[in-house]
Amino acid sequence: NAKLNDEIRGFTYEQAKLHIKDILKEQFKASQGDCYQEVLVFPSIEEIDLKKNKVTLILTEPSEDSKGLREEVLKFYEDATYKNRVMFLTGQRVAMNNLIELTKAYKAIENIVYQMEHEDKVESSNSELVQAKDIFDKKSLTLMSTIREAFVTLHFPKKNGLEKHDFKMTLVNNAFNAEKEIKDVLTEVGKFTTEIEPNSLRMKFEVRIFTQKRMTWNHILERVATDTAWQWHKPSALDDLRNDSIRKGLWIEEGGYLDKEP
Repeated sequence: NAKLNDEIRGFTYEQAKLHIKDILKEQFKASQGDCYQEVLVFPSIEEIDLKKNKVTLILTEPSEDSKGLREEVLKFYEDATYKNRVMFLTGQRVAMNNLIELTKAYKAIENIVYQMEHEDKVESSNSELVQAKDIFDKKSLTLMSTIREAFVTLHFPKKNGLEKHDFKMTLVNNAFNAEKEIKDVLTEVGKFTTEIEPNSLRMKFEVRIFTQKRMTWNHILERVATDTAWQWHKPSALDDLRNDSIRKGLWIEEGGYLDKEP
């Protein structure tokens, strides 16, 4: 225990945060890529670069007063051009602090096990090594459940600005299916849709986005990225809609412009 406590004291807040960052990047990676396409974990404001053709999920530390997003994050969102291309996942400050302390303990016992196995060459049957490995396994399980408790509020753009919804991950075999669970929340609140068949999407698109008789495709995509009332969907849906509409003669393309009333 004395050795474990010494190891824990050797870890800083930032070192612990780096390890948490690696876990979160892996657990939240966009495997399907239909709801969001990029993930940033604990970025500085300067590191955030929103793109008009990608939705970015940002996992951010909670504010000190635990009232939601930090002021600098809220200001970033207010100043952002592509407001319909980002969402934020955060939680409670006290849970984040607990996560940091637990991560220090996890990394400390991991170091002790490594030293015993690779530097001290201790036999696998050694009682101290067996005990250290048991502690490591327990810390690993607790770490993942504490991550679940630390990120519990999803903030996403809707017509009247950022809205928030409770987010609870399910831990199965010490892992999450975070991408699916975010998609489930956004589907429930009407922000994400799978109803993207061109015939059903076209009318909504012409009423809300393609509102002028003639527009460039680039201008149309700019509107999709900035209009927070527009739902998220599989990225290829708009190209599919465009190609289908041109093929059927409902739209024509000439001189760099799309015309919806040919």
